[in-house]
Amino acid sequence: MAKNKVGIVIGTKESSTTTFWIQVEDNVILSVNDIVAVEEEITNNNKLQKITFYGIVSNINKGFEGINFHSWNKETIDGIIPYQSYHLAEVRITRIEPDGFQIPPTPGKEVFKIEEFDETQKALNMDNKENLIPAGILPNGQPAYINWEFVNGSKGAHISISGVSGIATKTSYALFLIHSMLYSKTLKEEEKRNIRTIIFSVKGEDLLHIDKRNKNFKNSEEFSKLKIEPTEFKKEDIAFYLPPDPQNPDKPLTQERQDNSNIYRWSIKDFGQEELIYYMFDQEDREDDNFNYVLGHLSNTLKQYATKSSGNRIEIDIASKTFSITSLYNEFSIDEIEKKINENQEIKISLSELLYFALYDKNNKLNEILFPSSALSQTKAKLVRKFSVCAKDINFLVVKEETKKINWNEKRVNVISISDRFLSNRAQRFVVGSILYEIYHGKTSENKVFIMIDELNKYAPATGVSPIKNILLDIAERGRSLGIILIGAQQMASEVDPRIIANASIKINGRLDPGEAEYKAYKYLTPELKERSKKIKSGTMILFQPDLEIPIVLKFPIPPYATRKEEVYIDNDTVVSTLSSYK
Repeated sequence: MAKNKVGIVIGTKESSTTTFWIQVEDNVILSVNDIVAVEEEITNNNKLQKITFYGIVSNINKGFEGINFHSWNKETIDGIIPYQSYHLAEVRITRIEPDGFQIPPTPGKEVFKIEEFDETQKALNMDNKENLIPAGILPNGQPAYINWEFVNGSKGAHISISGVSGIATKTSYALFLIHSMLYSKTLKEEEKRNIRTIIFSVKGEDLLHIDKRNKNFKNSEEFSKLKIEPTEFKKEDIAFYLPPDPQNPDKPLTQERQDNSNIYRWSIKDFGQEELIYYMFDQEDREDDNFNYVLGHLSNTLKQYATKSSGNRIEIDIASKTFSITSLYNEFSIDEIEKKINENQEIKISLSELLYFALYDKNNKLNEILFPSSALSQTKAKLVRKFSVCAKDINFLVVKEETKKINWNEKRVNVISISDRFLSNRAQRFVVGSILYEIYHGKTSENKVFIMIDELNKYAPATGVSPIKNILLDIAERGRSLGIILIGAQQMASEVDPRIIANASIKINGRLDPGEAEYKAYKYLTPELKERSKKIKSGTMILFQPDLEIPIVLKFPIPPYATRKEEVYIDNDTVVSTLSSYK
């Protein structure tokens, strides 16, 4: 290693197999997160054995020795009282080489600062790894990596990213990692070919521009150091999916992405066959056992009729009458429904109308078909009322036209817009739940499917039950064997089901709320890093992975792809705005 001596191992503080202290030399600058090493020789079985201790500086102390009272500080400075200043650094050991030696470094041994690539990778236990994901730049200027085997399911899976909204850059960093997977030279081509990603875009329409150049990207040096191709997401790799316009189901609902985009929607027949009704309701509704009982009966009934129906509809035949359900919701009155029924043998009707009629018209057989006979009338009425409220929000997503689903296996990157600009919280949950259902129950290929979900606490909260949460738990606990990997981002890990956080091999955080940092979800942080997490700046992340017992601090660069309309580079040198923003 390059001989950049910074001090010696001290003997006045105890060294162990996990920590030691350095007496830092005069005129040497040593910072927290610097990587250091100690080399020494020991006699082992009558043979000299070279041992190297690698570690990361976790804390630094300075002070006066030789004075007993705080009030004497001025006198020491004035030269009245003799003193000696001390400059100490605490080091947490990351690796002892060769493997198998678990001994502390010897006091008095020289300590060197590590700044070269090879020794850095040894210190972080990333040498001799075949597949690595570039994760950012370390304080010593060298690249940091994530071991692919703890992401792709070989030894572990799933990534959890936490931090304060607007400061912690969670979405930006998750996107950076996906870009690294696809365009780095440190991951083998055969691995990259099998990557498929699902990115749920929540905030406005920001992520609908990642196939375009970022006008603020000027320096590719950091990307060169990370061995990542400095390119936007390539058009041949990416597909954009947008909700349909409520006024025109064949037109995308967007203000910023009219070109090269696809529509997603479900037919009413899909809605019945795949039992998507479960993804309509709030978690509070699902905590009512009676409500669940009635909902389960209705869902199963719709599935049976949808399966045997022709066309994109659900047909229910009763006494020479055919109720043809072609939508979820229409404005209606009971008189209008009765008029439809009296005038036609085929009654084209919305599901909300049908449920209303089945509930309140005691002379028809729909009630006993759609609802369990033992259910309380109040519970059935609650379901019908709640269904109509929910159906209004998602009516434009479930149509009589042909279904248009996400072809997630075709492109390597699939951006699915569930923009809060156009979709309510209920509609967002419905889309996420329905797509997760399709992937979880329909995956048959050998590809690895990475699902990036922002605001994970909304879909898998720490308490309560819901169908979406159940799928996410299944993915967290069994997804690695299926090749389904979760990349979850949330402001507070404490508000996400702890089983999901516990099953994430890779844990990352940006700035944390001071109260949030004390939860056990952040036990991977050392006390010093926990304190630092409360005040780190945007673009700085703390990364923990199983290969290294100590989390590392890193920064990630401004990306070459645009994440907002204002960042898009215009070919004629015209630009839309000036400053880049990390979300």
